[in-house]
Order: sequence, then structure tokens, then C-alpha cells
Amino acid sequence: MLNWREAKLSSMNQENQTNQPVDQSNELSKNPNKPSGKPKHLEIKQLKKLESATNKFGDRFEGGDKITVIPPWGGQAIVEITDFYQDHSGNAWARFTASEAPPGWTWLGGCLRASRLQKA
Repeated sequence: MLNWREAKLSSMNQENQTNQPVDQSNELSKNPNKPSGKPKHLEIKQLKKLESATNKFGDRFEGGDKITVIPPWGGQAIVEITDFYQDHSGNAWARFTASEAPPGWTWLGGCLRASRLQKA
């Protein structure tokens, strides 16, 4: 004998069952994980080169200037600015090269937002 919950579930299951095939083509088109068409090719925009930049204190920096940065191994290192560029948001960045690295480290350089530059 079924209690009232089992009877209700049984009747609900019978109402939900149909003998018609399920149209899966509509289900697949709604799947957000399925790619829709060809991938779009992104346009790579060239970054704008700058001659110089200023930090948040108003100090002007140019290529060849020596700055102080924190290297990957910690502490401080003096590096040389090679050039400047502006990102798509309008922020100026300085690219620099490292001249020294402690034994066991390989460090070619990096980049730093111009607003954070500090003269060496």
C-alpha cells in the first residue's frame, strides 16, 4: 500500500512521461558551452610609443634614465629605462633592462607603470 507522498510522486511521474521523442537540436542551441559559428579574429592594436613620462610626483623620465625597482629576488636594483609606451586605457608604462643579477638568477628586465617610477 502506498502512502500519500508515494502516490503523489507516482502520479506526477506518469503525467510527465510522454511517448514523444525529445527534440535535442533546440537543447544544443541553448548550450552556452557549445561554440556558435566561427571564432572571431581579434584585432591586435599597436601600443603607442612615448618619448617620456612623468611619475605621480611630477618627475620627468626619459629613455636611458636609471631607476630603482624591486627585483624578483627582493631588495632593490638599479635598472635602465629603454622606452615608454601607452596602454589602451591611457596609462604610461616604462620598459627597462637589468644589468645585474645575483648568481643563479636570470633577469632580463621588465616593465613598470610610469606613475610608480623612482629615480636611482
